[in-house]
Amino acid sequence: MLARGFGGAERSFFDISETLASIGHNVAVIVDSRSMLFSRLTANKRLLVIPIKCHGVWDFLAGYRIKSALANFDAQIVHAHLARSAHLGGKAARALRIPSLVKTHNLVNLKYYKSIDHFVPTTQFQAEYLFKHGVSKTRITTIPNFTRLTPVESVTPSHKKEKIVIRAVGRFVYKKGFDTLITAFQLILKKRANVRLEIGGSGTELGKLSDQVVQHGLQKEVKFCGWVEDVRSFVEGADLFVIPSRDEPFGIVVLESMACGVPIIASRTQGPTEILTDEMAYFFEPGDAFGLAEQVLLALSSAGRWSKAQAALEKLKQTYTQKQVVKTYERLYKKII
Repeated sequence: MLARGFGGAERSFFDISETLASIGHNVAVIVDSRSMLFSRLTANKRLLVIPIKCHGVWDFLAGYRIKSALANFDAQIVHAHLARSAHLGGKAARALRIPSLVKTHNLVNLKYYKSIDHFVPTTQFQAEYLFKHGVSKTRITTIPNFTRLTPVESVTPSHKKEKIVIRAVGRFVYKKGFDTLITAFQLILKKRANVRLEIGGSGTELGKLSDQVVQHGLQKEVKFCGWVEDVRSFVEGADLFVIPSRDEPFGIVVLESMACGVPIIASRTQGPTEILTDEMAYFFEPGDAFGLAEQVLLALSSAGRWSKAQAALEKLKQTYTQKQVVKTYERLYKKII
């Protein structure tokens, strides 16, 4: 993983690397030493962390260092994430005659993936995209992300008499739709006064979002909680959890809210609509603040939200647990090797 941020793709890389090491595999992680992942990974003594500096897909020096690292580690398989890693890591693996696979976290530009042997899309939507763009079905295996949170046994309905807490978490960038959520919340307050909005995360749009809250006079009702390390406590403390994204290729946070047994309201985007059904969550169209407000008010007025949360929890247990997904990876690795 040669990206420097910490979004869903980076989190997926972190989770699979730590999990594989925890069950006895020898795992070397090649990461940019300037990335947010670096200190997290070096804290895990089961992992061999190999730092490099990569400036782009054209960085041939980084490619040479990756090739040397793979040779020294005597790697049996190379698992790449995102374009830089696929391009440089794939070329290095091919030169060393080591089989490779790439986890596609979105709709990728295939010119950077020419040296990759096998593709692992996160959703069926991504798999169909790869097939339509010339990747053989024999080279595609769809494997979803997973959550490392242990799912609750069953959903426990909340009967709060004090303020209802609506929560959301993510990077503060335009595509995550937090501006839509704040606009919707202003509309919600006109119908229900006993609600509070708490948003976890950080990013470049924090200033804009803060200004939006001030502009609408919502300072008492909206709280920015900063970067969230303890995701379980944050999610479990909510009465409703909202995923307001304009674009969401998957959404590990969807799995986390399912695991915590919290009712979910999500935009009708790629990831949430593949993971959830109308029996498991409430949906609204991306960017539609009125539609989001309507769904929140509908959820709060109906005890049916808890049965939806229970159905989502059962789906999580059947499909998206750490154990299930990692076993699928192990079978694929053996097949490719």
